[in-house]
Amino acid sequence: MKLSHPIEIDLVEFFLTGKFDYIVPGQDAEWILANFADPDDDSDMGRGFRIWRWGSIEFHFDHNKLFMIWCDGFRHVASSSSLKVRRGWLDRPTRLTLARVQHLLNNGSTSYRVVHNPVLQTTQVRILASNVELHFEAADMQRDASQPNKYRMVAFGLSHPDYRRP
Repeated sequence: MKLSHPIEIDLVEFFLTGKFDYIVPGQDAEWILANFADPDDDSDMGRGFRIWRWGSIEFHFDHNKLFMIWCDGFRHVASSSSLKVRRGWLDRPTRLTLARVQHLLNNGSTSYRVVHNPVLQTTQVRILASNVELHFEAADMQRDASQPNKYRMVAFGLSHPDYRRP
């Protein structure tokens, strides 16, 4: 839908509550097109899979059902004219180490679960109230791989429960 003003999205609010305007995983593409800003880009990936983008914020669809809101390009997170994105923590993404984000979450009394994968050298933080997952990787594999607290946040996302890992 063409809008007269951009939709405001507060990323910290999204992390903590899962609120992304009125969009939730499970909605169909037709409803979103009628009630949300038109995407900047629409990629047909084949086999019923599509990705819509607003800057680097992505909606992933499987057979026209939204199954994930995703972002892995922090530099371009606010580069859509359709969305007014309040970046919050993402204003300085190089400072977003696992230790720093845990400190921010702890200061806000936010409950979360941490899962380390030493084989892949990644860590996921799932915020329990929202089910938003924050993804961290070693920034410098030579130096940080054995120090997960120094891993940097590289992505975030919210998936439909049918697509979520336990």
